[in-house]
Amino acid sequence: TSTGTTLRLPFTQILAVRGSAASRVLYMASAAASTTTPEGFVTITEGEAKILFPSSDEVFYNPVQVFNRDLSTCVISTFSNIFLRQRSVLAKKKLTRRLQESMNPSMEIDMTSPSVLASYADAYPILSSWRGPDDDGFDRKDHGITVLEALAASEDAVTSIARNVSHNGLSPLSDVQPNYGDANMVMYQHRNKNCRFDVVDIDPYGTAAPFLDAAVQSVSNGGLLCITCTDMAVLCGNHPETCFSKYGTMPTKRQHCHEMGLRIVLALTSRIATRYSRYIKPLLSCSIDFYCRVFVRVFDGAAQAKNSATGGTKYTPGHAPDLGQHCKDCGRVYHMGGPLWSAPIHDRDFIAGCLKYLETSKHTFATINHMKGMLSLCHEELSNPLYYTMSGLASILHCQAPSHALVRSAIANAGYQVSPTHCSPQGLKTNAPPSVVWDIYRAWVLFIRQKCASSNVWVKQHPVNERALSSNSPGATILAVEPKMEVDFTLREDVQPQSKIDGLVRYPDNPERNWGPKSRAKKRYATPKENLVDGTDAGAIATEGSIPAKRADCERVDTTDGCKL
Repeated sequence: TSTGTTLRLPFTQILAVRGSAASRVLYMASAAASTTTPEGFVTITEGEAKILFPSSDEVFYNPVQVFNRDLSTCVISTFSNIFLRQRSVLAKKKLTRRLQESMNPSMEIDMTSPSVLASYADAYPILSSWRGPDDDGFDRKDHGITVLEALAASEDAVTSIARNVSHNGLSPLSDVQPNYGDANMVMYQHRNKNCRFDVVDIDPYGTAAPFLDAAVQSVSNGGLLCITCTDMAVLCGNHPETCFSKYGTMPTKRQHCHEMGLRIVLALTSRIATRYSRYIKPLLSCSIDFYCRVFVRVFDGAAQAKNSATGGTKYTPGHAPDLGQHCKDCGRVYHMGGPLWSAPIHDRDFIAGCLKYLETSKHTFATINHMKGMLSLCHEELSNPLYYTMSGLASILHCQAPSHALVRSAIANAGYQVSPTHCSPQGLKTNAPPSVVWDIYRAWVLFIRQKCASSNVWVKQHPVNERALSSNSPGATILAVEPKMEVDFTLREDVQPQSKIDGLVRYPDNPERNWGPKSRAKKRYATPKENLVDGTDAGAIATEGSIPAKRADCERVDTTDGCKL
């Protein structure tokens, strides 16, 4: 406004709920952070946060997830700007209407007055989740966050959270509040519209499916739901029965398995949201290393929730397509999978806002180059579901794979769109039908064979394994059909991805060996020889939740009904 005052509705509360039982400083540390490391701990610095990591504990710090945390910081920061701006406009209208009802309706309200703005300083909660001993998190001061509530299912984790909060110059009472409790119970307690969270971040060890029902209900109208699933082997189809039991979807283990995993998670989230007359809008969906990360906004709306079933307003049973029992291209039977999320998985405008935030942000991200490459790839992607892989198509025909530029140019010359995919460096997304894609590869194989007949050099450079093309193989069936279209392999510069022209880091190699997930953090229980803090023998005390280290530590007691305890 003209006076420099803004009607800014701050986030108030953050609830942190994640799988590993270890300390995690979720937000940027203050300037008053301690510089000394207590005995028995090592200090890990990530961003502006300094984490006290127990040198002898079994919990782990996984540097793989630095990119995940940086990306979450960028996405939530970008979302907060949009969300607060939208809430400010709605609050200003509501405040104007409320004041006009209590005063003279014709009286003009000065919305720049600090006293007027202070009369409607409502707070909106934000919920984030807990992962492990590692995170630098978001800038709480820049985005109006006043109180962060950290929730863990382990008492040791709560103690570690409080230790790291104090170590980073924050208050365990007013800034970050450690709490011991169950994530689902806390989220279910915030289902009421008056106490919902504005951001819910679910990042457990393994699948997030058990938390989605509570998370969808606890996020506010238009709020952000962040989901991480690390069971990519299940989502990609290695264990279809497990995927069906957890996500309600039968996967197909094919070339596009990583994007299929993203769409499985989105489909489950959408189905859960429709139960409560809500619907989702994906902002960003990424397949990263060994996990998938999706960011969606959740809205209220019974009509839109119904539209998620058909995509329209006519609610009638659908009609099966006339596909027959066998594929028209290869002659083999179809493999059915699903249901999947078939709508777009990215919001290009939102991704552009994330890229702008990276350019203008004052924070230094350790993985900013990777983030720019990933976000640029997602921004370039077509919205068509799934993708092909160059090597996968060539393996069916048992031929050398053509270059990406050659295939992209051929598709564009045929009048169709084409783009890369962030899921795989070999991936290719296009709106061309499969018949066009196979015609391009048929023409490529004919081109190879013609060159092989005239030059032995081409036989070595572009071999076609004729022996593998048996009469009943899918490749032989596809090549037995002449191309129905004239394929133009003239190279085009406009099909070159801008992210590649700019030299962005798009598909980085693993920085070290054994780059991936680590074992789940284990709970270490005291043995009878170890004493508790107050000196009591651990084997002589029995409290709720305590588990003896060995079966021999339990005492057999005869009960009145003859049972042995």
